[in-house]
Amino acid sequence: MTGPVWSLLRWVFLAAVVAGAWWSWRDSGDDLERALGQVGQGQVALAAVLVVVGLVLTGAVWRLALASLGIRGSAREVVPPFFVAQLGKYIPGSVWSFAAQGALGARRGLPPRVPAAAAVLFLGVHVASGLLLAGLLGWWADLPVWVVALSLLVGLVGLLPAVHRLVGRRVAGTTCDWDVRRSVLGALLMVPVWSCYALALVALAPDTDASLVLTLGCGFAVAHAVGVAVPIAPAGLGARDGVLVVLLAPALGAGPAGMVALVARLLHAVADFAVAGVSWLLMRASGAGEPSGETLPDH
Repeated sequence: MTGPVWSLLRWVFLAAVVAGAWWSWRDSGDDLERALGQVGQGQVALAAVLVVVGLVLTGAVWRLALASLGIRGSAREVVPPFFVAQLGKYIPGSVWSFAAQGALGARRGLPPRVPAAAAVLFLGVHVASGLLLAGLLGWWADLPVWVVALSLLVGLVGLLPAVHRLVGRRVAGTTCDWDVRRSVLGALLMVPVWSCYALALVALAPDTDASLVLTLGCGFAVAHAVGVAVPIAPAGLGARDGVLVVLLAPALGAGPAGMVALVARLLHAVADFAVAGVSWLLMRASGAGEPSGETLPDH
């Protein structure tokens, strides 16, 4: 792609992301104002920091996915484009973040299918690890037994190396070196991520105890998976929030559960855009947004 074409595509992508984000919040102003009025500024700030930390930590899983496809590079080189492309999830549909990963990878001399495949592998680890944790810890949480059992089953299947190798080869059109070690490492790397997200909900919720911490964390992991499974909604809009409220309402009450779900959605959206903005600045500083004519180092 030539410079002018690439510049135009970047602006089109940004406009679509902003439009999608606006559409997802267009009718939530009053509800959000009421929800924010129920929680202290310190609580919101702490939750925001935890969400940002959790989001940044997912970059390690992205590098793991790239490495399974033979692509290696420093965190500064390969992680910022990932966070920028992730904004594509705010565009209705399920393919835009993957397409953005492929386009950014192509600018660095990579076959577009390879970073797109890495994005699929990343998403698989992200979702499956959360469901596995919900399946393992949910027995001590205030969640329906069938939700916990189904989460455990889907989480285990989703982390099978054979599943990742098959998906990686099909999408990338090349070999995928995903083994048991990568599945275990990917799940372990996601533990602090899900912990940060759970603690962010704890910071927002009133009167939490040990069992409620598990309910909040496991409920969010399940709700996130449902949001991913609904491709039309920007960033799982509606589906994720609705499931989270249903799962948390028995423990918190309908009102507090709705407040926690809405404020959490705001904080995750703000974190997505903030981390992507910093990543874009890092890309500009390093020239990663421009074509290099060389591929990233491989095995």
